Amino acid sequence: MGFLSNKIERNEIKPGDHIYTYRAVFAYSHHGIYVGGNKVVHFTSDPKKSCFASDDIIMSKTTSTTCKAYAADCGFRQPGSGVVISCLDCFLQNGDLYRFEYGVSKVAFCAKVRGGSCTTATSDDEVDTVIHRAMYLLHNGFGNYDVFRNNCEDFALYCKTGILIVGKEAEAGSGFGRSGQISSVLGVPVAAILTSPLKFVIPTPVVVTVTAGMYCITRYATDIGVRDDVVKVNVEDLGVKLDHLKQQK
Repeated sequence: MGFLSNKIERNEIKPGDHIYTYRAVFAYSHHGIYVGGNKVVHFTSDPKKSCFASDDIIMSKTTSTTCKAYAADCGFRQPGSGVVISCLDCFLQNGDLYRFEYGVSKVAFCAKVRGGSCTTATSDDEVDTVIHRAMYLLHNGFGNYDVFRNNCEDFALYCKTGILIVGKEAEAGSGFGRSGQISSVLGVPVAAILTSPLKFVIPTPVVVTVTAGMYCITRYATDIGVRDDVVKVNVEDLGVKLDHLKQQK
């Protein structure tokens, strides 16, 4: 992988990898965990509730006869659950393949202009642990899909790290989730608002520099690797923890 790009070839993918691909002409990225055997476990949205619904619509139509790989279990999910397993072809939907990076330095993190591609947090070393979390959640669910606080990237991040946000913001149902792409998108208007009064008294290049700085700070401050409102949660206890947080809202 290059310093600015996480793109990889299919022969480079390994079981336990957190992978992603871009949708809607790079408008957003869709994330999942590669569990081996050409299969990916990922978290999808409800098309009736979310603007990011394309994955759920496509996966709900996927069967062994429409799947390019003719995989019998492609598109399998438990009733009422957004966690689904699919073949790599159906996950990518003709898009390029990227691998999410863990344990990156602050410099490398800020160098990634777009969020949702890396984190300063370290992943668990045991591949079996990562795959176990993904497969367990496939059969037991990952709570309700929320584009801001519980989306596909949040799912993959949890599978790789076991980290869950349990601070006051999570209990109140506000603030950021673990998703880097969401904090990246929300960080743009935050930075613009904070620097807008300066544009009348400070030259444009300085405003651009300050805005870029605020953007990086926003992304970095919401990264799970530096947050202090996260805790390690066993996947078998995740359902109880999510129910508790839901009751606190």
